[in-house]
Amino acid sequence: MEIKPDLLHAHYASSYGLVGAFCNWHPYLITGWGADIFDVPNQNFIYNQLIKYAFKKADAVTVLSKVTQKELIKLTPKTAELIPFGIDLKSFHFHQKQTDDEFIRIGTARTFSEKYGLEFLIKAISIAYKEVPNIKLELIGDGELKEKLKSLVE
Repeated sequence: MEIKPDLLHAHYASSYGLVGAFCNWHPYLITGWGADIFDVPNQNFIYNQLIKYAFKKADAVTVLSKVTQKELIKLTPKTAELIPFGIDLKSFHFHQKQTDDEFIRIGTARTFSEKYGLEFLIKAISIAYKEVPNIKLELIGDGELKEKLKSLVE
């Protein structure tokens, strides 16, 4: 059986993105996530060239944040389309009545690293808590900033 997709879409340029580039299928789209743009190309010359090759083979590129979009300029002259996480609150409405013992949970699961800006999330929740005392932040992960983030939470 032969598979002929209308589009090959690879996520994470340094793994699936590279495999997709070697497939030589078109149209081909890569979505860069973060570490594949910020970290992998800086590990050594070979990784840098492989990532550049993957983006060269792509017909289109998307990213999840403006900072990643800006960093991508170092790897390809192609303009990446920004498709951020989140929802358009004008399009989606959620009106479930909350009881007093329920929490609004906001969380993330990722490496506790400087590049993710978790300190800003903690500070934002601290501000929001003054207006919405039933808000709860859950951070799942580990990394070099773990103790710093714990102190900030306290």
